Amino acid sequence: MLPRNPFDTTYAEMVDSSETFTALFDHTVIDTKTADDTPFISEEMFERIVFFSSSPGGGKSSIFHFFSPDVLNCIVQSQKQNPDSYAFLEELGVIVSNSVRLLGIQISCARNYEIIEDIYENGISTQIFFALLNVRILKEALKSILALKKTDGRDLDRISFVDIPAELSAVFDANWTGKDFYAWACEEEKKICASINNMESSQPVAFIHNYLSIIQLFESTKVLYDGKQVVDKVLFMLDDIHKLTIQQRSVLRESLFTVRARVGVWLAQRSYALDENELLGKDGISGRDYISRKLEDQREGGRTKSFYKTLESIADRRVKANTSIDINSFSSCISDRIDWSLDKDSYKKLCAAYDNLQEEILKYVSLNEETYYNSDSHIDLFEKTITLRAVKILIDRKLNNQQLAISDYFLAPAEDELYKVICDNTLRSIAEYYLCIENSLPFYYGKDKLFLLSFNNVYQFLSCCGHIFERRLSYKYASKKRHITTVSPLEQDRILSKLAKKRWDELDVMYSNSRQIKLLLENIASMGILTREIGTASYSGGAYTGIGIRDPLLNSIISEEKYSAVKSLLATCVSGNLLRMKAGKQGSKDEPVTVFYLNRWICVHFKLPLAYGGWKPCNMELLNKICTEQIESLNSNLHFTNGGFLNE
Repeated sequence: MLPRNPFDTTYAEMVDSSETFTALFDHTVIDTKTADDTPFISEEMFERIVFFSSSPGGGKSSIFHFFSPDVLNCIVQSQKQNPDSYAFLEELGVIVSNSVRLLGIQISCARNYEIIEDIYENGISTQIFFALLNVRILKEALKSILALKKTDGRDLDRISFVDIPAELSAVFDANWTGKDFYAWACEEEKKICASINNMESSQPVAFIHNYLSIIQLFESTKVLYDGKQVVDKVLFMLDDIHKLTIQQRSVLRESLFTVRARVGVWLAQRSYALDENELLGKDGISGRDYISRKLEDQREGGRTKSFYKTLESIADRRVKANTSIDINSFSSCISDRIDWSLDKDSYKKLCAAYDNLQEEILKYVSLNEETYYNSDSHIDLFEKTITLRAVKILIDRKLNNQQLAISDYFLAPAEDELYKVICDNTLRSIAEYYLCIENSLPFYYGKDKLFLLSFNNVYQFLSCCGHIFERRLSYKYASKKRHITTVSPLEQDRILSKLAKKRWDELDVMYSNSRQIKLLLENIASMGILTREIGTASYSGGAYTGIGIRDPLLNSIISEEKYSAVKSLLATCVSGNLLRMKAGKQGSKDEPVTVFYLNRWICVHFKLPLAYGGWKPCNMELLNKICTEQIESLNSNLHFTNGGFLNE
């Protein structure tokens, strides 16, 4: 059953039925291409080892749940309601002739495996780890077969196995049914857990538990139900492997590369499970033996628009799942334009801004009032004020370059170059940002800004939308607001700003080194604020929102011990999705640079733009300073040139 606000079900684990999951999940989040133009999910991956990495809420568990037996059966049963998902699974060979041909087995690694290393030593801890993992995988695999066949434990004896691998035949009888295997696994798990609970330092275990042996038993041709092959593909999905210790993750990977069973093994982990070199390096961890999928990275570049469409579809699905109000899309819940007749305080601020800009500009410019800034309506006033702010950007650029004799340049008719510039959408969007931030007008509102705020993370997007949708739901119960059908820009801006402040405060709870993390993020944001205050819009969006490190320097930071503190801090911020890495270019020679952009909720917190493009080039001296000193102490070492920062 869904909660009153369907956006509260942001994680797959919170959805209590397959029907609800299929109603909320949009398969297009995985029906996409990677950076090298290969399918994000391909048929070959059902026989490969694949690592899925992302920050919390990236969508790892939802992907795994999509391939679980209950969800696949539900899609087959409701193909008329889910035709696109059905067609996608048909193309992958998961569904054939209305029959599910994939056995998806989902195993959580968040079950206290890490305490094993505290009790046992060296090789024994590895044996106990594999023993517990093997028996739990066996139990879950048998349950998945029953789920696929839509039956229960009473039919375990209808499951059988053929061609049991030699290394397993010493333990398992060839005539055993699923019932025997399940009973054996339950007894073994009981013994192992009793040993762990009693903190016994030596516990004999079967030799089959030296590695992840049990997956060999479940090759598709070896699993029978009523004497017939169950499926064509078998997929083990190990979720939350970041909960394992570093040693456990290491031996698990080594074991998977050694076993080479004809099954797929997918592993999901939060980004912090990657080591610092993997996080900061550009080559990823893909290789001949396995495939890497870093979820947020797969949504960059030309794939961003497609991801935004998916986000909109996901939001719409949740709105439709709500039963308390009759709404069919999320966009119908929010307003993309300010109604100045209702928001009178904002209108007063706009009028004051208009007058101030007009007075300031007339010191340097003589423009045709009708063409450029005369207004006879509320809506026109906002657009005309944006135009004035765009003109002021041009003036500030000239002033910043000390080209003060500019009057003649601006004394031009409407069709001249100036008119073309102030009609430029990019410049106008920056002018709107400056206007709103400088005059405390709503800025963070509307569907497009929510897409940018997602920072390529599904949970982050749903969380923002959920708080706004909660406000829309509240109107039903407020007698004075029942006539209101959309959440205003002012309320959206306040909700998102409050949420950003809450997340900023939560960093103190989430990280033991939160002071260092906040210092780095604050310094990046402070440089952005200073570039915004220049007002020349020399960067996309209107201000810095990141720092750039030349690739040779970044490689040194990764490889040299003397930079370990900086490397660790950057890696922590990247793994926690506080910073996002993007490839960039610098200078006339297009030298490769890696840009570390602030998460967009941090931009909201510091009133920075959401667009990408503005970043501060950093050498090692400056990088050390912004990691260790307050930005105020750096100001004496920074000055402005052509709208930017240069380190002296």
